[in-house]
Amino acid sequence: MKASLLEMELHTAVRQKKDIALSKLDKMYGHQLVQILKYKYQTAARRDEILFFEAVNEALWGYYNNPDTFNPEKYKLFSFLLVAADRDLQNILLKEQKHLNRKDLPEDVELQENFWNTIIKPHGSTNDTIQIEETMTAIQNVLERLFPNERDIILSYMVLAGERETEPFSEVLEIEELTILKQREEVKKHKDRIKKVLERNDVENRIKNLIL
Repeated sequence: MKASLLEMELHTAVRQKKDIALSKLDKMYGHQLVQILKYKYQTAARRDEILFFEAVNEALWGYYNNPDTFNPEKYKLFSFLLVAADRDLQNILLKEQKHLNRKDLPEDVELQENFWNTIIKPHGSTNDTIQIEETMTAIQNVLERLFPNERDIILSYMVLAGERETEPFSEVLEIEELTILKQREEVKKHKDRIKKVLERNDVENRIKNLIL
């Protein structure tokens, strides 16, 4: 699925090495990427969540320094960055495992037993990367058919990832200027709307079928 117009504008800014582009990348995608990865690697998140911010930062910088690795004719930018951040996190976890000389971290490398299971495998081969990209593209396509805009797609990722805090949703919805009570009301309204669409279309089982 091709990148959206907004993503193309951001991609152009990144290619032109505009300073504000990196800040926009982090604001638009940083927190959501961290939350999804924390959901997928729950044991590692409980041990050291700083690793997740490090992985996302590496992914964003990697894209910023080498923007031509992203093909906007084939992928959504969010999917591309999620794959990159996941790959960077795996490398960090594997380095940690070697550094600590531990063999009891299989849940971190092999993933939790949840519906994201088997999306990523730690072999680092070209075939694995292709599988990851194809799977994430397929998931993105499912969400794009259900939701009319990029904002709702990001919200749906957050709902699927189990995000519970109001603040990250408020940032995506750009309602931080409202009172906390109003923010919670608005966030609940949007979360309920997203959940109804996901449940009505059996999205979790559809994603399971994609990755089995």
